[in-house]
Amino acid sequence: MDMRDIFNRRQRFSLRKYSIGVCSVLLGTALFAAGSQTVLADEVENPADSSSDIISSEATSDKEIALSKPVTGESSVPTSYNVAAVVQPSVATDSQHEGDKEAGKEATAEPTETVFREATGTSGFRNSGEVTSRVVSNWNGFVSALNDNSIQNITISGNVVATGDNGNTDNGRVNSVDRTVAINSQGRNVVIQGRNDQAGLDLLSNSLKFTGSSAWNLVFKNLQLATGNSKGAVDLSSTTGANTVTFENVKSQGSSLYGGGGNTDVIVKGETSSTVSDSYRSANGQTQYVQRNVGSAGHSVLRREANIHDAKSVTVADGASLTLNRSSQGDGINLAGGSTVRVNDGASLTINMNTNNGTESARYHNAGIFMEHGGTVVTGKDSKLILNTSIGQAISLGMGRPADGLTHLDRWGGYGTGNAFRRNGKSSLTIGEHASFNFTGRDGLVFGNNATFTTGENSRVRFENKGRGTAIDFGDNSRVVFGKKSTNTFHSVGKGPKSGGGPSGSYNAYNYIGLNENGSILVDDYATFRVQMDNRGANPWDDVINLDSKHGRKDQPLFQANKGSIVDVRDDNTDYYAELISVPLGASTNVVFQFNNPLYVSFMRYTNSEGRSAGEITGKLPFGIAQGNNPEQIGHGNILYISNGSRESGNHIEFNGPTGTRVNRGAGTYTVYSLNRDGRDVVSKNRMSSVWTDIQGGVMSIAGFKPGGKPEINPSSSTSVQTGSSSGGVLATDKTYGIDPVTANRQNIWVSNGTSINPQATHTNTIRYVYEDGSPVLDANGKPKVVVQTSDWKRLLEVAIDQDQFKKVLKSSSVANGDEFLAAYGKTEYIVRDIDGDGIGDTGWQLAGTTNSKATYDTVVSPEVEGYKAEILSTNVPGLAVGTKASRVTVTFNPANIKDDVVVTQGGRRTVSETYWRNIVDNVQLTNYETVVVYKQDKQKASVKYVNVTSNIELAKDEMEGRGGALIEYSTADRITAYKKAGYRLLEDGFTNAADKHYDSNPSVDQEFVVTLEERIEPVTPQDPKPVPGIPVTPEDPASWPKEVKDMKELERTATQTIRFREEGSGKEVFKTITRKITFERTAYVNLVTGNITYSSWRIGKVVDVDAPVQPVNGAAATGDAVANRRVARSLPAEYEVASTEDYEDLPVESPTPVAEEPRPSATVEASVERLPEEPVATPVAPQPEVSTEASPKPVAPTTAIRVNTPKATATVTNPVYTGKRALTRGRYSRRPPKI
Repeated sequence: MDMRDIFNRRQRFSLRKYSIGVCSVLLGTALFAAGSQTVLADEVENPADSSSDIISSEATSDKEIALSKPVTGESSVPTSYNVAAVVQPSVATDSQHEGDKEAGKEATAEPTETVFREATGTSGFRNSGEVTSRVVSNWNGFVSALNDNSIQNITISGNVVATGDNGNTDNGRVNSVDRTVAINSQGRNVVIQGRNDQAGLDLLSNSLKFTGSSAWNLVFKNLQLATGNSKGAVDLSSTTGANTVTFENVKSQGSSLYGGGGNTDVIVKGETSSTVSDSYRSANGQTQYVQRNVGSAGHSVLRREANIHDAKSVTVADGASLTLNRSSQGDGINLAGGSTVRVNDGASLTINMNTNNGTESARYHNAGIFMEHGGTVVTGKDSKLILNTSIGQAISLGMGRPADGLTHLDRWGGYGTGNAFRRNGKSSLTIGEHASFNFTGRDGLVFGNNATFTTGENSRVRFENKGRGTAIDFGDNSRVVFGKKSTNTFHSVGKGPKSGGGPSGSYNAYNYIGLNENGSILVDDYATFRVQMDNRGANPWDDVINLDSKHGRKDQPLFQANKGSIVDVRDDNTDYYAELISVPLGASTNVVFQFNNPLYVSFMRYTNSEGRSAGEITGKLPFGIAQGNNPEQIGHGNILYISNGSRESGNHIEFNGPTGTRVNRGAGTYTVYSLNRDGRDVVSKNRMSSVWTDIQGGVMSIAGFKPGGKPEINPSSSTSVQTGSSSGGVLATDKTYGIDPVTANRQNIWVSNGTSINPQATHTNTIRYVYEDGSPVLDANGKPKVVVQTSDWKRLLEVAIDQDQFKKVLKSSSVANGDEFLAAYGKTEYIVRDIDGDGIGDTGWQLAGTTNSKATYDTVVSPEVEGYKAEILSTNVPGLAVGTKASRVTVTFNPANIKDDVVVTQGGRRTVSETYWRNIVDNVQLTNYETVVVYKQDKQKASVKYVNVTSNIELAKDEMEGRGGALIEYSTADRITAYKKAGYRLLEDGFTNAADKHYDSNPSVDQEFVVTLEERIEPVTPQDPKPVPGIPVTPEDPASWPKEVKDMKELERTATQTIRFREEGSGKEVFKTITRKITFERTAYVNLVTGNITYSSWRIGKVVDVDAPVQPVNGAAATGDAVANRRVARSLPAEYEVASTEDYEDLPVESPTPVAEEPRPSATVEASVERLPEEPVATPVAPQPEVSTEASPKPVAPTTAIRVNTPKATATVTNPVYTGKRALTRGRYSRRPPKI
């Protein structure tokens, strides 16, 4: 078998005859009556009755035909059979698919499968055929199939609509709509799939209620699904097994996609959507209402159940997409405590709430994802989580739900100031690597105690809060981690009185980002954390970031930003008592806000961005225009606040250098910007906006910034530099215009003069596999075989601001506010150099130390495909040549090949490029490797050689290539026919007659078959028709006479022989002279291939008058036999002549009967036979003259003298004696015919 079929094998279908007792008799009768009607698959229309189509299959891979009769009504016992088979497209079950996958086949359903109609219920005939699949076209058939324990695959043709009342009493009472259809069969694997994209299952008010202790594995696939039942299509609440319900390419409308309870995992594949509304238009043309007044926490009678509820887990499979839409009140996903929602690698989950923009109070507490007692939401690599939750919450975990009557106008969002609504179950949201999370709505994440929110490396997170809502509101012992190189943007519009009502939030609850006791925030290496608050108005005590740790000594920083990170927090709240980061209450100690050599930290109050920084910023700074313009004329503003401000508390702010240690305070310096306004701008304008470029890192006690305290700025003697807005000279510790991030500064920005950057890159090595026709090689799951290998690379560069260049920029730039300072900072250059004293300023590209840390990728063994060999079709890998063997592929990536724009070198001065700063969180783009391996038939070589054995030369050689074991597709017929036409005779066809005509499996030896032929030599005698060039040798002969036959020489010559009888002594004639004609002939041998003609030696062909009697002369007589015996029985060589002697005695006249006197021996011929020349030679006996062939083309018989003895009374005639002797021809051969 061609092993290529292992990757792409089609199922086979066959017809089989059933013999099952009485059924076979009935079947035979029915077949006789049914006729021979043929029904094509695309012509079938299923009758609208209670029957269903059943596909019969056995344990083998072949499909079989079973025939039965459609029966209307509910009868389960057929009375007769109609066996006109209905042909339907094949349907493969999941179990069949899995089997195909294990065998490495592609399961392909072809429209050749024959199905039969079966009555509702179970018949012995069907069971005996081991039916596992059924096609249904109506409700009764569908329910019957579910109740049949043997059915594992139900295909829905057209729209199947439940029967009975729609349940349209929309009054909010329990079960005013909900109805149940009992399914009493055993738990098993069942696939319910649509025949095409338009197939639908409309359950109206029904839910399918399954029972039993065995597990159900239900798959809804390629369906339009609808129900008004609050549990959705399936109710598994009465089962005790571990169930799985999968929705693949399903469009659901009406009520829930799933709400059936039980120990059930919900899995989503393909592109699946669920739309929940108050009612929908059913397939029967009526309005179907959805059961209302449901939901565990709701008081609104209009509430409908969640799109997915009462499941143990919800998983969006790799690469799949789930979209939940709802216009009704209620949640998107509502699960029990401890449940999990997973969005796997490359998958996406989108939840769109309140799509009709309702404003009922109950909607303010509807959540996209809700788990009251905690739970887990986790997304995978390259995944997407999109939550558009309107006036409700994005995700609510570990939180009770406020009463419906409390709306956004409540200062604390309905949750109060205590922990009454917070639960202790662990709650977590984890965003995967390179994943994205986008939220738009009022409240974002509202979690209970023990909550975590982690964003993965290189992830993108964006919050767009509309109105008075919170972004992050966590309870005690919670933590937020913004992962390495992640970009996290929080933008709020309207959290305050400008959105209606009074203040929103306060120092004790419901801040934009708030974590309670022991809550902490980490901005990890090279991560970005931006917060921008717009349109707040005066919103007193509502801190932007509230870390409400009231008690005890803290063993870790409550707010920490690590190396290379960016922290940018800005707020337009005009109320003085609203810090950017605060620990507002209590007497906790060792509270630390720690900044470990970040790229920069920017705190700005009273700013208004006018929406200009609302977009995502992926680089160091926004491109072009400044972010805010500071319109508010407010004197002082506190930025950072810690309730316990005593020096003994140890509460402090740390700005550490590159080493990240407090003990080495001199390692690394900062450039600091401060904006101070004292209400006397006309007088103080030159001093209120200042820049210091030599501030040392270190610890600054909160107490140092308290009234009466001395700001702990080092060096305290540092003075500001000149800018376009200030002449400089302001002391850093000036109480009014110096550096005071706690009580005085409106804006405070810290830029590290020396920091590090950490560009990263991921290289991929992709290997694809195809056949020569371009079709992909398939893996065991029927998908194109692709191998992707990755290696992660990093580069650490220590960089320092070029102080001389920066000061020039500041001097020529307006620096009247924080945004203008950042704009000037954006123009500065960072020089690559060692800043921490280890002697290394640039490590170069190195392996990142992750799980993908191999420069030489693992050797990839190409799949073995029998009869095929793998070779490189195309590649961009250095050193990997096209056409080389690819059974094993090993690739090494050399980091020297990385071409990046991180560093620009000019005149020996290496600086970080502007290209890098514009997009610092993105990986460097590499030239990835891609190799295509082509599978060619294993070119085992074979040849057929045609040999001319006459000349011992090779006429032709045909070479073939094919995979080992395959039949050699070759025929010798055409060549042999051509050679026969050319004049050859076939001796042996060594290919056609070979016992095995398959390619062997030995690549070192080429197979050879030999066809032997010989040149045909055709004789031509005088009796044959004269050959004509181009005319077939015989009418049936494929060969024709060659052109050379037109020059063929003569094959026949005639001579006259005269015989005289004389006395020996006297020469007297004793008999009358005899004359006869002798015909000499020869054979021409024509080579039909070369055209060469050879001739045989001359021979006597015939003698005319040979039987005529010899007349006696004067009493002497010679018999005719004596003359006849002169014919030579064997040709003599041409160089011999023939001499004859005959002795005769006188015969008595009266006695005609001869009497022998002395017997003589019989005539003998003694001669050696040699190869004749082209023409035989005859030499006459002297003195007889020569006869020239040029003068006379015909031979002339010589006159022969017959010697006669003296007559006696009696005589004995001796037989002639022929002797051969050489004829001398004086140096040449005679061309005359031989003599007798």
